[in-house]
Order: sequence, then structure tokens, then C-alpha cells
Amino acid sequence: MRALFLHLAALAACLHGTALAASIWVEGEAPAQSTAQKHNWYDAVKTDVLSGGAWLSHYGNKPGEAAYEIEVPAADNYTLWARLNPVGSEPRWRLDDAPWQAITTGTAQQQQNVAGDGKIDHRFIAWVKVGAVRRSRPAFTPTARKRCAARDSKG
Repeated sequence: MRALFLHLAALAACLHGTALAASIWVEGEAPAQSTAQKHNWYDAVKTDVLSGGAWLSHYGNKPGEAAYEIEVPAADNYTLWARLNPVGSEPRWRLDDAPWQAITTGTAQQQQNVAGDGKIDHRFIAWVKVGAVRRSRPAFTPTARKRCAARDSKG
């Protein structure tokens, strides 16, 4: 099985084969489509801990979505990972036009506070295992959706 990592703060797709590792890195600041809403307070983060010094963020009353067109080198089984905010949000994902699925954040890895002022609020990022993906064709469109559950918890 190969691993596919999606970094939603700055989208990154990494593919790891069992015999020979290959990687694809796609920055998430420029999705193919997005309804993400920027917010001055939420975007006041430590950019030095973000890939490329930036992230695609969403902070608003309605869910924000970001869709990415990704090509993989071969049809195979993949594991989808995402670097996203596991705190105060309700992340979901879908592949192509499949139904939305919840992203379980309880096993988040390498979680870190990215708040520019160092306050403990809900400006965190972490790696989260999203799910298994079987690809029979080389191109696909994973879409992420974020709902802000902690809309008024500005610390």
C-alpha cells in the first residue's frame, strides 16, 4: 500500500511505495477550487512552521471547501493523510463525487500550536490519517471541507 499525504494547511501529497519511495508535493495555497474565507485573527500564525510560509485557512460561519486535482504515477492503493487543524473544527473529505466522510482527528500526530501570539486557542495543525484510497486511474480530486465548531473561542 502506498501513502498519500494531503497537507491542507499547505497541501502536500507524498506517495510511498513499498519497494521504492516516490513523493509528490502539492502546496495547498492554490487549490483548483476553494470557498475558504480568510480571517485576520485566524491567519495571525507562525508562518515559519508552515510549508512555504503560508497556509490555506478558513474561518467563517459556513463550511469552507478546497478541491485539488492530483495525479498519481500509477493505479494502486493509497493512504490519504492531511495536515490540518484538529482543534475546534469538523474536517471532512471526499474523493471525486463520493459522499462526505468525517476525518477522525483523535490520532493526530505532530500537533503544534501555530498561533502567532502563542496563545492556546484553536490555531493548531497536525498530521491526521484520513483514509484509504483505491485508484484505478491516475488523476483524482480530493476535496476537504472545514466547519468551524469553535467559532467564538478566540482565547
